[in-house]
Amino acid sequence: MLRGEFYGRVLTGLRGDLGRTGRYAVLYVDVDDMKAVNDAHGHLVGDRVLLAVEAFVTTVAGTSGVVTHFTSDEFVAVFPLWDADYPVGRARIDCEGIPISLSIGSAEGDARYPDAFGAALDRARRSLTSP
Repeated sequence: MLRGEFYGRVLTGLRGDLGRTGRYAVLYVDVDDMKAVNDAHGHLVGDRVLLAVEAFVTTVAGTSGVVTHFTSDEFVAVFPLWDADYPVGRARIDCEGIPISLSIGSAEGDARYPDAFGAALDRARRSLTSP
């Protein structure tokens, strides 16, 4: 999904399903050492790792969330705060026997102010933990 389409879906969602709870979460997920994965296992495996990360983030965001592959090794998810149970800080997934470490930044936003989404996204990015 292109960034413009992502922003459009988020802003539309904040006025619909995402906004029903009044608050939403933004997760900024970085795949740690993605270059090392590509160098050691090749870009085909690296692509499968990215698909596995996208599946993980999509599961976290749920059916009302919006997920995008934001940069080469970063993903963003926006979803309603049904509860506060989502990963923050660090997570690990496995892809084809390769342990993949993720750094996860988060922020929360108020759906009454959809134009403030950019600030929430920036707070999530800045809160990333280093590997």
